[in-house]
Amino acid sequence: MKKVIKPTVYLNTLPWYNPKSILAHLENPDEPILNIDKSIKFFKKCSKEIYYPLLDFILQNEIPVNLVITADFLDQSYEHYTANLKIIQKLIDAELAEIVPACHYGEDLSAFYNMEWWAKSLNSSVTTINKYLGIKVKSVFVYQIYRSLEIERVIFDSGIHNFLVRQKGSKLLPFKLYLSEFRRFNGEVVSWINEENDVICNFIPLPDSLFFQPNSLLFLPKIEEQIKKMAMEIGLASSISKLKKSTKSNTIKQNLRINENPSLALYNDLEKSVLRLWEYMSFLILSRMNYQSENDYLVDIYKTFSKVQNREFLFYLQKNNYSENFNLNFSSPYESFATMQTFVTKLEILIQPKY
Repeated sequence: MKKVIKPTVYLNTLPWYNPKSILAHLENPDEPILNIDKSIKFFKKCSKEIYYPLLDFILQNEIPVNLVITADFLDQSYEHYTANLKIIQKLIDAELAEIVPACHYGEDLSAFYNMEWWAKSLNSSVTTINKYLGIKVKSVFVYQIYRSLEIERVIFDSGIHNFLVRQKGSKLLPFKLYLSEFRRFNGEVVSWINEENDVICNFIPLPDSLFFQPNSLLFLPKIEEQIKKMAMEIGLASSISKLKKSTKSNTIKQNLRINENPSLALYNDLEKSVLRLWEYMSFLILSRMNYQSENDYLVDIYKTFSKVQNREFLFYLQKNNYSENFNLNFSSPYESFATMQTFVTKLEILIQPKY
């Protein structure tokens, strides 16, 4: 059977971080980690200059796409730029867009180190999409597949077993696999998946040429020209995909080479360090919440850290993103990394028991 893999556009907010020193945060405990006012202004600017024009081009030229959307993007659009929601609805009504949820605040990489956090956030986006767009999604977005990924947390809670996968550098074609054949723990078959709850999972890996991140344009000069370029690339990718198509077999695979654990091979040293910081902090927060799940103070810290883990923060950790654009949240990848260290240190202090 032939199947067209559509271009995929990832829509997410990029908050405005508050790059103060740890000393400034210690002297003023109320110093915010994220600048809310600037985040709102930044979102409005991005919506006007990037998101809306790109979506309008897709609509006017009738390009079928996958729209991977975070719940926070929909929340911010509803509160501050409703034109985004209206044009997304038009794309749905025209049957041009399939909506695919990513994690609530774009913390997709939390799947690398805290799958409970990841699954809860992903299921939250499923609910939010239904709230604003009135649709029941058929697929969810995963940033990488590996056998230790606890996709059953999503499948059993939402009933969704179709996965759109951003597998950087991968040349995998779409495939089907029983959940019991996919999941492994320390290389062994898991006992909690059996004949009663086993399902067939559909995986659609996205090649690099079909994955588009509008927020990446913020780091390039002459944004208007870059938007036109990305729009044309989406249209071209769609045409090539229709002509080429992919071969998708109806047979369910049993022997397929899939990594046991997530791979960080394509991440630079600063990105890997930030992921380790996020892993450490998520462990501390959830370990405290296990004992005080109704503590509003810890819940607020949990929400704040969810926003901090935004995957697109990694754009700030790439040296080549500072060569052309100087109107950024940070002046260098090292400042952005130091800021994240500061945030983690501050949150670590805030969650310490007070006696």
